[in-house]
This record gives sequence, structure tokens and C-alpha cells, in this order.
Amino acid sequence: REHLNCSDWCVRKEAIKTLVKTAPQSNRNEVLETLVGKLEDSKIEVRMQAIECLESYTDGSDKWVISGIACRLVSKSRDVRNSAATILSKLLDAKMNATNSDILQRIKQGKIPTNSEVIGLLSQIITRGDEGYLDGFLKCMRHDALSIRRLASDAIQSICIPGQACVVEEIIRNLKHESPSVKCDSMLTLSKVVLKNDDRAVQIVQ
Repeated sequence: REHLNCSDWCVRKEAIKTLVKTAPQSNRNEVLETLVGKLEDSKIEVRMQAIECLESYTDGSDKWVISGIACRLVSKSRDVRNSAATILSKLLDAKMNATNSDILQRIKQGKIPTNSEVIGLLSQIITRGDEGYLDGFLKCMRHDALSIRRLASDAIQSICIPGQACVVEEIIRNLKHESPSVKCDSMLTLSKVVLKNDDRAVQIVQ
């Protein structure tokens, strides 16, 4: 695990492969979080290794992985957007129509999609209130990058059921985050999804 952040990219690449081969099934979510995070590695060789391992480690049934990767489509880094589009193309292959396939292809060519385009890309597979996909967006509300947090917030507002318990509780937890920016964006999101008769959440917003 220490080698995953080694300054030598060759070591990071090998560490990813070793982690996937040796991690117990009980650590599945932790391994997937590591692989999704490595899509943002500075070296393309490491990112491609993460993509390869993600393909073998998940079949698309891990919904939070798909929404977490989708948030990287608005990264400031073209390389990260490209990596995210590459793995999404493979994970969603059977579920994608021609329009969405075209959007991913244009992202690979350098386009930065709008939040609406990314949410539209996923709309055909996400049902309103689906906690699996929402979990991925909620994780991205703690991301360092503003663009990714804003997409996650827009997606949460679009697909959650107003006042949905898992969303409200997770966002409230974010209010203790060390980053003022994460706390601020979480508070704004909470104010958009909370129900007026939810005394605790309304009190927190006020």
C-alpha cells in the first residue's frame, strides 16, 4: 500500500497489480476506490494499469464506481478525462446508445463536457433515487477539484429523491470535513435536497 504513492511510477504501477491480486474480497470496495483514484495519476502507464485492473475487478455492477468515474469526465486534466472516458466506454458498452458513445469519443478528442451532458450520459441507466450511483457522487463531494464537486452536486440534485435519507446523512457528515470548500459545497447541496419538514437538516442549514 505504501508503494501505491511511491515517487517511481514503475513501482506505483506494480503496486496496483499486486494489490488487485492479493487483496481479500472483504477489501473489495477499498481496492476499487484505490483504482478509481489512480485514474488521476500523473503517469499514463499507471492510469492505464488502473483501467486494466478496473476492467477485471468490476463488471459494472458496482454502481458507485461508474458514477465516480463519470465525475472525472469534467476534470481539468485532459489525460484524466481521457482515462475516465476510456474505462466508461468499456464498462457501459452494452448499455450505451450511439449519442452517448459519441460524447465519450469527443471527450477522448479533448472536449470538456458540461455537467448536463455527463448527467445525460448516465440518465439512461440511473433510476431516480438509486443509492448505488448516488454513493459514487457523494464520495466525489469530497474531491479536491471544484469542477468534480460541482458535477457531483448537480447529479445528486438531479437523481436523488428530495430528502432521501442516505444523501442527507452523508452530506451532513461532509460538514465536518477539513476542507472549507468541501464544507461550503456540501452545505449548498444540502440546502437544495433537504425537505422543509426535516427539522434536524433544516436547522443545520439555517
